[in-house]
Amino acid sequence: MPKLYLMLSFIFCLHIFAFSQSDSIRLNRIASKPQKQSATFQVEKAYLHLDKPYYGAGDTIWFKAYVVSGSKHELSNISNVLNVELVNNRDSVKQNIKLLMVNGLCYGGLALSDSVKEGNYRIRAYTNWMRNFGEEYYFDKNVRIVNANIVSKIKTPEKTTMVKAVSSKKAAPNIDVQFFPEGGNLVSGMDCRVAFKATSPKGLGIAVTGIVTDEQGNRVAEFTSGKYGMGAFYLNAETGKTYKAKISDATGIESIVQLPKAVNTGYVLNVTAAGTDHIRVAAQAAGTKDAPSAAVTLVARSGGVVYYEGKSKPGSSSFIANIAKNKFPTGVVQFTLFSSIGEPLNERLLFIQNNDQLKLNMLSEKQTYAPQQKVKINLTAKNNNDQPVQGSFSVSVIDETRVPADNMNDNNILSNLLLTSDLKGYIENPAYYFASGDQQTADDLDALMLTQGYRKFIWQPVAGNQQPAMPYPADTGLTISGRLIKPGNKPVANGRITLYTMDGGFFSLDTVTNKEGQFAFRHLNFPDRMNFVVQSAEKERDRYQVSVDKDKLIAMANKNAADFFANDEMNILPFIQNSKQLYDEELRYDYNGKARMLKEVVVKDRSPKNLASPNSILKSGHADYVITAKQLMATPSAKVSLKLFGLIPGLVYNANGQLAKSTGPHAPPMAVVIDGVLNYNIDEINPRSIESIEVVRNTLIVTLKRGITDDDMTYAEDMPGYKKFSAKGFYKVREFYSPPYDTPKTNKEIADLRTTIYWNPMLQTDKDGNASFEYFNAGSKGNYKVIVEGIDDDGNIGRFVYRYKVE
Repeated sequence: MPKLYLMLSFIFCLHIFAFSQSDSIRLNRIASKPQKQSATFQVEKAYLHLDKPYYGAGDTIWFKAYVVSGSKHELSNISNVLNVELVNNRDSVKQNIKLLMVNGLCYGGLALSDSVKEGNYRIRAYTNWMRNFGEEYYFDKNVRIVNANIVSKIKTPEKTTMVKAVSSKKAAPNIDVQFFPEGGNLVSGMDCRVAFKATSPKGLGIAVTGIVTDEQGNRVAEFTSGKYGMGAFYLNAETGKTYKAKISDATGIESIVQLPKAVNTGYVLNVTAAGTDHIRVAAQAAGTKDAPSAAVTLVARSGGVVYYEGKSKPGSSSFIANIAKNKFPTGVVQFTLFSSIGEPLNERLLFIQNNDQLKLNMLSEKQTYAPQQKVKINLTAKNNNDQPVQGSFSVSVIDETRVPADNMNDNNILSNLLLTSDLKGYIENPAYYFASGDQQTADDLDALMLTQGYRKFIWQPVAGNQQPAMPYPADTGLTISGRLIKPGNKPVANGRITLYTMDGGFFSLDTVTNKEGQFAFRHLNFPDRMNFVVQSAEKERDRYQVSVDKDKLIAMANKNAADFFANDEMNILPFIQNSKQLYDEELRYDYNGKARMLKEVVVKDRSPKNLASPNSILKSGHADYVITAKQLMATPSAKVSLKLFGLIPGLVYNANGQLAKSTGPHAPPMAVVIDGVLNYNIDEINPRSIESIEVVRNTLIVTLKRGITDDDMTYAEDMPGYKKFSAKGFYKVREFYSPPYDTPKTNKEIADLRTTIYWNPMLQTDKDGNASFEYFNAGSKGNYKVIVEGIDDDGNIGRFVYRYKVE
């Protein structure tokens, strides 16, 4: 991404910012580093649009993934593999799938079994590249899963409420209050804005009032919290004094908290929104004889891209600047003040809202429909300049009567990509900050920036010409990796390794190990799960051991755990009752492939035994032909290849004298796998040592005779120089099923109790910004909610909610 330099108009105060060519050169030594990093090491963010906020046993969690990079949130072309996981309340991964992304987009579903354990879960999504930058960039959303398949489970959910304590001087404090001086420092003798945040033991914001006093008990400031226990006040700290706050919550319980200690020298950095079009930036040095006199540099960046840089005149102690908001992209902007040697002094995060999101609109023919009636909705998409845009969207239609939801708590595409992905920790009800554009919401959002803003980028190593390590490469495909060692756990360097599979036909690849004995087969693309063999191709392979790396599931605490407490009051009884009715109805009619309980079945006989050896690597027994040792020894020929003629139809020699299954001199030779080891000369084997030969397409699988013991049953999987394993491929995308009620084959007598009425993850607008979609309502009456989210080719995102009634 090109470097963008923005010139500022300065309002002179005491001293003036002065720029010179030499100053700019020195500044570039700092600013060019993060600029270079943004171009080479862009951060990715992931967002998943889920079809509904919570689920029942037997449901599928449908989702559309949007993975973006850079400050403009353009669809990412860095990674092609997305990991999606279902994690339980003990941070254990219960399901995980891999999806192939194309231009940052993919979609899929997590199928929940009918026996899934009821409780609190989370959906997590990330690329391997994101692991270099921190978990805040992952998509991580809580979901509730209920299991109403047993009638006794249908009951009103227990509600967890805050216990109101009686006011008492002896009562223990039930709140946690933290103070955050703007820019990082409370400087003596300077008017400093101090933000605060008060939280309950459950991590939720709580309303408080407070009084700040000095050591002598003099009242110097007062404050009252706003939304979610946050707010700010001004304090001018005197040199040598300490301050404390006496805080009271709504129950009357009081607590005392010490404020951060003031420093005698330093800068106070103040960043505020000056009206609707500009940002006011002011930096003031401590007004003492020891005040800093060296030049300082101010850098502002978003998404790793520098959008503003300026350098003060040496000896100046303060400056004020007005910057146009439209110079920055919408989202979190990081203002950092550097010393003359590149050390970060102060930092402040500010949210820039340019109202440049997509303008989406949806219309249907009417506002009231009947159950099972067909609905057609037209979508239009325009940019901020009212020009039509082409984009990719996902649409979900749910029955709000049966899926009641707190819209304010819905972490949508706007709040996720623009806000929560750039802040660390738990953000309570993030959608609130995008629900209204009034001044109160803007003030509450700025309080969030002051309290939960933090340094995401370690500036000092960059200023010191150090590039951050990137241990996790971007995945452009699936990877199978491992290690080749010899006795004594010594690595085999430059060892030849072969990977092959016979699932779906014979396929093989070769590579060599590095000096640590490690190997990797990258850029693989295969579906679902496949069986592979990796083996050493070295002459001394019988002395070597091959290991294959397993996927390492990431253990990570739930930063959004407080959401479950915030939503305890939500009554999901209608959803539980509907889930039970839906399960019974689908079971009754075997609807949509639902399994049903069968009557007792008595097995009177066993299936024919597989003729192949139990040591065979082909465990399934799905061979085209199986030749036993008895059949081989019944033929008089000395060579195995000659014995096979007459036993395998169509077998010939090709021009190179190799066995082949097709006619002609250029027929490809049949691969020969001897006890899991790839070979091409079957006549090297003594026929008497063969237990069985299986033919799978163009491959001969030869199993040698061994004593049959329990240990021998796993021999083919762990023999020296060889490893058999199963690898998970890309998730095979399923389609959402919606009953077509305009066809005679659809049984209209079945009670259609679906709560997700329609799901379309790949809705595309045309060059005129138009798209449409059709579906049939479910069989239930209620209030239906249509949610569309998406992104255009320039990274502009949008969301729109449309409602109608079914009566």
